[in-house]
Amino acid sequence: DRELVRTQRRELAGALEADALAARQAAAAQAERELEARRLERREQRLLRERERRAALNATLAPEPTAGTPGVVTVAVRIAAGTSQRKATRRFRSNATTGTLFDWLDAHLGLDVERDRPRTKHATVAVTTVLPGPSPGTPLARRPTRPLREAIGGKARALLECVVPPPASLHDDDDDDDEDEEVGG
Repeated sequence: DRELVRTQRRELAGALEADALAARQAAAAQAERELEARRLERREQRLLRERERRAALNATLAPEPTAGTPGVVTVAVRIAAGTSQRKATRRFRSNATTGTLFDWLDAHLGLDVERDRPRTKHATVAVTTVLPGPSPGTPLARRPTRPLREAIGGKARALLECVVPPPASLHDDDDDDDEDEEVGG
């Protein structure tokens, strides 16, 4: 009888231990699901704030002048991000500033040069002149009062290049792997 009682106690202790382990594992899994749900909620909120910020920024931009309008500067932008490339073209009034150009890059192409610069580990977002310009390859600085036409060497047309770090180091939620995608503005 005593042996049977000891065996039953051992089995009961083993069953209680197994139940306790299962409960701890279930609690850990639930905590992990809750943590992931909070992460997803924060990400969705961050994306929503970003969309709202860009929409507000877009609302501050003057409408694009039509083709053939006198006093217009046409800017073509080539965005190189890893192995993918995007291109965009936009016309600005000749009195537009480099700040306006950078606001357009942010609102329409998702390139917030000033915000992304300190966040990137591998490289920085850089906007440089390619053709023409005072010196091709010269970084184009965001100066709210500097006329865009002056910044691109007094020309009516310019090609700019934006070099962007790999998407994972810049925006953890970018899924844009399309090569040579045309972006309109």
